[in-house]
Amino acid sequence: MKRGKAFEQELTKITPTCVASGRSKAGDFVKFVNTNNHGQMNRSERSLRLLLAVLPWGFYALLLTPGPWQSFLFAPARFKQWVGLPCPLCGGTRATVALIGGDWVHSLYLNPLALLVLVGSVMWTAGCLWEALRGRELLPGWDRLVARAGRWLLAAILVFWVYHAASAWLLPKEELLNRQGILFRH
Repeated sequence: MKRGKAFEQELTKITPTCVASGRSKAGDFVKFVNTNNHGQMNRSERSLRLLLAVLPWGFYALLLTPGPWQSFLFAPARFKQWVGLPCPLCGGTRATVALIGGDWVHSLYLNPLALLVLVGSVMWTAGCLWEALRGRELLPGWDRLVARAGRWLLAAILVFWVYHAASAWLLPKEELLNRQGILFRH
């Protein structure tokens, strides 16, 4: 089987809208990438971007609208019930409701991560709308950037969790603790 530059040139002659890349003997494959549209999005991709732009705001509307889903959204976290300490997102729903209601201090007290999520939602919406209206990606290769940032984000969430659990224990934030959990049994 041909490999390298000659293989890529031959494949490009056969299928001019694709570029090929090879891999080692163990996993030979061809990855096809559309190159004719120069990053332009088709109609369905643009529609998907519009849907993704309004998705977080639909969730926020659900938080503020009374209905039968409120008991599910405000249900206690299983981790907190079992262990007794808050998970990284514990208090996040109540913090988001307080934040949208304008009570910044109470929101930051419950879970400072809610503010970052709201700011992230605004940036997400702006990026999706920009892409949908412009018809092409805002940042080409953003998926690779997100994959690299994922490790750092996970590490940051774990560091935040230590802070969140310690502040719930030491202040104490009774609404974020469960005194019936494993850590509180003597």
